[in-house]
Amino acid sequence: MYTEEYAKTVMNTIPSIFNEKQFKRTVLGGNELTAAPEDCLPFAVILLNRGARHYRTQVIQQLLKYRFRSILSVELSGENYELATLSKTYPSVKFLIPLEEVTVGDMINMGMEELDTKYVLVIWNDAMFSYPSIPTKLIEKILADDRLCTVPLLTTHSGQSIPVGFIPVNEQNKFKVLSSMCYQDDIPTLYPFDYIGIYNREKFIQLGGFDYTIKTSYWQNLDFFFRSWLWGEQTAVATLFKISYQSETPCEDITTDEYYLRFFLKNLVPQYKMDHAEVPFKKVFSFINKYPKGLLEAVHNFKDAGSWVEKNKYRFKTDAKLLMESWDSEEK
Repeated sequence: MYTEEYAKTVMNTIPSIFNEKQFKRTVLGGNELTAAPEDCLPFAVILLNRGARHYRTQVIQQLLKYRFRSILSVELSGENYELATLSKTYPSVKFLIPLEEVTVGDMINMGMEELDTKYVLVIWNDAMFSYPSIPTKLIEKILADDRLCTVPLLTTHSGQSIPVGFIPVNEQNKFKVLSSMCYQDDIPTLYPFDYIGIYNREKFIQLGGFDYTIKTSYWQNLDFFFRSWLWGEQTAVATLFKISYQSETPCEDITTDEYYLRFFLKNLVPQYKMDHAEVPFKKVFSFINKYPKGLLEAVHNFKDAGSWVEKNKYRFKTDAKLLMESWDSEEK
């Protein structure tokens, strides 16, 4: 009886492969091409949906005008009764509807699985490009740079700039993320604000995608992109890439909850030694002191993270301490 109750309290095991958890879903539409393949941009789109729907039609029409290879609209839930009508109105757009509760990272994982292009734009239904057509130089730059993610300059619906540069720092042995405005091309950033960016789909899948066991949006986003830096990939800002919110700008909830602790175990605890990463056993004691749900669960989660690091130890190219120390040189 005790064992059964205990098993229900611990987090799911950290996934070791992309899309390890398959969510039930329904797919509508996508029966027509957006345009002839030779006339299309070499990118697909994952259009994430949230909140009010009144900007969705504008956003879809803009994306269709840009002639992306394919457009996949991903719902946060199945409770949207206009989808059947939308799929008939826009037959080239595919609509993916999850049939169970999902996070933003789950939505993107499902979208990446559904698509087949090398590059994928991830954007929300309340955000639009700030110009009538995508600059050719931006397309050429993304293809040439071949980085994990290219992040846009973002503005509010009133035209105010939003910080999109995020810097990891160690302040008095405490991990923090500082934000800054970006005015130069190729400035590295720890992660894309609100998940918006142009992703290299192949690299995304190789990195394992977003961790479905992390339910908090901020820590799920940070977990994936911090891991990507530790494993040798890069994310940077392109000043030609400009997106504007059409409604209120979302706020990031950076509360240090239980999902922060999973991020902590996977990204801040591993130490890089010679050619691999390892989890020092002595760290278990400080983790037990941090963990709010008791000794047994703390030890379980620590061991789970240790096993995950062991499986991936040769994929690490650095650790959190070295990454933060070298960030200034990365910017140069």
